[in-house]
Amino acid sequence: PAACRQPPVSRRQMVVGINLGSQAAVVASADGAILRNEDGGVRTSSIVAFTAAERKLGEAAGGSQAKDRVCSVPRLGLLKHSALADAAVARHWPFPRSEHASGLSQLAVPGFGDQSGVALLGALLGKLRSTSGAAAGSPVALSLPPCAAAGASPEEAEASRRFAKAALADAAAVGGWGEVVALPTPAEAAGEALARKYPRGEAAVDTLVVDVGHSCAFVAAGRLHPLAQEG
Repeated sequence: PAACRQPPVSRRQMVVGINLGSQAAVVASADGAILRNEDGGVRTSSIVAFTAAERKLGEAAGGSQAKDRVCSVPRLGLLKHSALADAAVARHWPFPRSEHASGLSQLAVPGFGDQSGVALLGALLGKLRSTSGAAAGSPVALSLPPCAAAGASPEEAEASRRFAKAALADAAAVGGWGEVVALPTPAEAAGEALARKYPRGEAAVDTLVVDVGHSCAFVAAGRLHPLAQEG
């Protein structure tokens, strides 16, 4: 019936998936094709850099001096300021850091003023949208990196994830994306599958998940907690 027919997908409705990592991001179309960046590569560095005249994003920031470069932008844009206090990556950011009203961190960048984590992550997501060819307002599925601190309880981990999902939606809006779907990382999905396939008793189990991709491999340590009884 005519009422059941789906309209053709327009450029505006193009669906893009982004595996958003702390070091790099990979962008794919809805049919699974990897979308290349402006240099023809399949990975875009999660880096923002500042020069005297401009802000550089992704691969354009890779050649900047370390003293002007902010790596692991997703961590800056998704984790609470308090959670980054002892993080090793934060010690390498070259600009003073303070707490933003949102609860995230912000960097004091000479010549650019305060740069919030959401604004910087949004700028990076905007560049990924531009290189993907997606129009403003296009929906996006984003793989949310692990957001909980090491040793966090399941309740603390869930609270950190909710906070990160809200920050991710704000950053995606800054980047010009429309509807956002937050997806688990491959490591989290594998951990969930392991927990369901091999249920344990009362004790938590530490695991190591190795995700081998066509361009790189990721290793993640996780802790599997006993599943809650259904019903």
